[in-house]
Amino acid sequence: MKNILKTFGLLLLSGTAFVACDDYLDRQPDEQLTPDQIFLKASTTEQYLTNVYAYQPNYSDPSGQTLPWAPCADESSIAYTGRSYTQINYDTWDPSINLQRSYTYNNIYKGIREASYFMQHVYEYECPEIGDTDKGYMYNEARFLRAYYYSLLMSTFGPVFILGDEPTDYEQEDLNERERDSWEKCVDYVTTELYEASKGLPQEWASAKYGRATKGAALAIRSRVYLYSARKLFNGNDLYKGVIDKYGNPLFPTVYDEKKWETAAQAAKDVIDMNIYGLVGADGTDPYGSLHDLYTTVGPVNSVTEMIFSRIVSAYNWGIAATPRMARSRAYGSFGPTQKLVDAFAMANAADHRSRIGIQRDGILDLHASDLRRPAGQHLHDVPEPRTALLHQRAVERLRMAQRQREQGRRPTLHRR
Repeated sequence: MKNILKTFGLLLLSGTAFVACDDYLDRQPDEQLTPDQIFLKASTTEQYLTNVYAYQPNYSDPSGQTLPWAPCADESSIAYTGRSYTQINYDTWDPSINLQRSYTYNNIYKGIREASYFMQHVYEYECPEIGDTDKGYMYNEARFLRAYYYSLLMSTFGPVFILGDEPTDYEQEDLNERERDSWEKCVDYVTTELYEASKGLPQEWASAKYGRATKGAALAIRSRVYLYSARKLFNGNDLYKGVIDKYGNPLFPTVYDEKKWETAAQAAKDVIDMNIYGLVGADGTDPYGSLHDLYTTVGPVNSVTEMIFSRIVSAYNWGIAATPRMARSRAYGSFGPTQKLVDAFAMANAADHRSRIGIQRDGILDLHASDLRRPAGQHLHDVPEPRTALLHQRAVERLRMAQRQREQGRRPTLHRR
C-alpha cells in the first residue's frame, strides 16, 4: 500500500493538538479524583480521554532531545553532536545508558495503563451527559490508543510485556520477574485489538475533533504491524536465534514464513477498500504543490486524503533548528536534508520543480525563487513554506551588496524581497 500512514509532526504541521483542562491536570497528589468524580461528568470523562492521547511521543522534534529518530535518520543531517542520540550513530549505546527511555518506554507504558483504566471505568458509571454512541467511540478510542502504544514499543524493543485489560501497578515487587511475551503473541494481540477497535470508531470526525482515532487509523496501524512482522527483520532472522526467555522459548520467530506478506497485503487492502484515502498529487502534475499541501493543510476535510492519523504541533522548534543562523534572531541552522535524499527523487523535469524550492542544480540555490518569498515583518515560523539555505544565501547576498555600497560611498539599502 503506497498510501502513507501519517503519525507525525512534520516541518510545518501535523494533525491534532490535545490540551487538557489546567484544573484537571494540575491537581496536587493529595487531590486525586475518584472514578465517580471523573466518569459521572462528560467534561472530566473527556479530559481523562484527552490525557490518554497526551502520551503520544512527539516524532516531530528535530532536536534529538526527546526522541533520537530524526537525528539518526539517513535522510537528514544534524549538527547537535553533543546530544545523546549520537550514542546510536557512533555505536556506543548499551543497556546501561538510559537513552530517551522516558519517551520510548516509560511514558508509553503509562499511556497503556491510563487507556486500560479508562476502558475499565467508562461503562461502569452511568453519565447522563454522554450518549451510548459517544461512549462507544470513547471506549474504542482508548482501546485504539492502547494497541497503538504497544505497536510503538514493539517498533523500538521488539517483544514487550502485554499487560492485558487490568490497569497494572508498576511498583509491584514481582513485575521485574515477568517475562516478555513473544513477538508473535504481541503481533496477534495488537492486530486483534486494533481490528476490534476499528469496528466501534467513526470513519472521520468533525473539524473540531480532527486527529482523534478513526476506523482508518486503526486499520492502517494494524496493516503496519503486519508489514513489520512480515519483514526479514522479524521473520526468521538468524540474528535473534539466541533471544529466549528463561524457559528457553524463542522470543522471535525462528523460521521464515512467506505467508505473512499475504496477511500484510490483505490488511493494507482493508484500508484501501474504505475508498476515503489516496495519495496527494498522484497524477504527477504538480509534485511541489502536492508536497506543500500535504504538510500545510489539515486532513481529509480539506481534501488532503493522504493523512490517516496525524497531530498538529508548533513549527517553532523546526524554525529554530532548520533555519540558517543569519536568517533570524534565533536560529541554529543545524538540521537539514542530505544531498542523497535530493538525489533519491529523480524526475524527468527535476530542474523545473527544484527551482520552485530554490534549487538550480546540486548545491546551487536560486536566490529569486518566488515561491519562497515572505512579506516584510513576517517571522519565518509564521510562513507556510519551507526554507533553509535559501535564506542564508539571501542574507549573505544582502550583506555583500551593503559592503559594495559602502565602498562606493553610498548609504547601504537592504531591500526585502
